[in-house]
Amino acid sequence: DRKWRALIPGSMILLASLCAPAFFYGIRGDITVIKEWAGSLARSTPSLLTSQDNVSLLAFLMKWTGNPAISLLIFGAAATALASLMVWLILQGYKIEHPTLLECGLLLIFIPLLSPLGWDYTFLSSFLGIVLVVRHITRIPRLGKILMIVNFSVMALSLYDLLGRLLYAQLMAWSIPTINFLIISGALFYIRLKKVV
Repeated sequence: DRKWRALIPGSMILLASLCAPAFFYGIRGDITVIKEWAGSLARSTPSLLTSQDNVSLLAFLMKWTGNPAISLLIFGAAATALASLMVWLILQGYKIEHPTLLECGLLLIFIPLLSPLGWDYTFLSSFLGIVLVVRHITRIPRLGKILMIVNFSVMALSLYDLLGRLLYAQLMAWSIPTINFLIISGALFYIRLKKVV
């Protein structure tokens, strides 16, 4: 019942946002706008997958393999695995009093990771997930704590003004932010495994 209370309003907002242009363009015009948006996205996405600032999981794979076919195959498998783990995480949450906090935090991290065009600034949405990891870091084993400290240090020091153009460009070319947030996602899964939140 708790899940439906969040899902129904979210679905209604999504539907309303798709239908809103019909007030200005009519129903046919709205359909045309949506088709043009999809076409524009399909044309522009391939050239942006290896963009320096694209931090999506697909962009990470494209940068590291240099092979679009292999990247899409691995991305499909990884997305399926993450979706399956998310379902498991939600099912585990039925035994917890307020499970949606962690679930929302993780979903907000997944938005830039699973979108083909996830830009570095969209990881601002991960604030909730980061707060939860910091709040429950004492529940993580010692090696995990060390990993999280290193991970947060890399994130905090990954600034253009601090690193300079060349080093920052290299960091982004390696998709280090993608790795940072995959590690944070892993920590959130571990926290749910321990049924903390």
